[in-house]
Amino acid sequence: MLSIREPITVGNLTIRNRLYRAPVLEGAASSKNPAKVYAKHFVPNAESGVGLIIQGNTIVTPEGRTSPGMTCVKDKEDILSLRTMTEKVRKAGAEIVIQLGHGGPFSLESWHAESRGKRMSKPWAPSAMPWWIRPFHTATHTLTTAEVRDLVRRFGLVAKWTREAGYSGVQLAGGNAKLLHTFLSPTYNRRKDEYGGDLRNRFRLIAQIRESIAEQAGADYPVLLKYAAVENGPFGETMPLSQGVTFATLAEEAGFDALTPATADVLPNTGICRGQYPASSFTHPNVSGRLREAA
Repeated sequence: MLSIREPITVGNLTIRNRLYRAPVLEGAASSKNPAKVYAKHFVPNAESGVGLIIQGNTIVTPEGRTSPGMTCVKDKEDILSLRTMTEKVRKAGAEIVIQLGHGGPFSLESWHAESRGKRMSKPWAPSAMPWWIRPFHTATHTLTTAEVRDLVRRFGLVAKWTREAGYSGVQLAGGNAKLLHTFLSPTYNRRKDEYGGDLRNRFRLIAQIRESIAEQAGADYPVLLKYAAVENGPFGETMPLSQGVTFATLAEEAGFDALTPATADVLPNTGICRGQYPASSFTHPNVSGRLREAA
């Protein structure tokens, strides 16, 4: 039987044990010194023996946050300023991976009064919002094919900067109604171009981001993926586990080094952080069993 103390290899990265700190909202962007805030969280984690630390979702564009205090990347210096923190974490024996993503249709700019007044564009989405959401939601901007390709390159560029800043790798944020999740979702993605339709097309954005990271940050830079393997909506299941298993296979083909499958709701859900979910929400024996069989 495997022990939590045993090392594990993720891509070319050897992690000292199997204990990891999951990504959460650290709120560092609310500070004038984000590196200091991150270090306050992560260095004690590393010194306590945690093997892998995954920094909470960092937005690859100047806007697209889903919560106040979430870090957005305007330029290279935003990432390089965190080098002092990554050096301390790795000196303490842990590896640190940064989660990269975009809030998409549920970005802060769509619902937060102050942010809505300052936004640079409408919130991004793969398609027009579903009819049953439109009465309650800000108008969105459907990304053109060219804009999707620009986003692919942007993810690769920001990943390159994270490597220069001393990170051990990146994880793509593809769950909880974020932009990457909405491209996977048949609820949100009704595109007619190469990024919509069948499962391979709906996964294409994520696969191309993986390729862009390899091209710009290096083929040996570890890339992890957290993604929605099951999706539930107000009228029942909208994306069955069978599709999540197929996405896992496509992720393996694309070269991802590790996967974190998750169940997701069509709408962003903060119930877990408020203690409203039972323990079964974290274990998912059926989901994990099916994915193990597929692997």
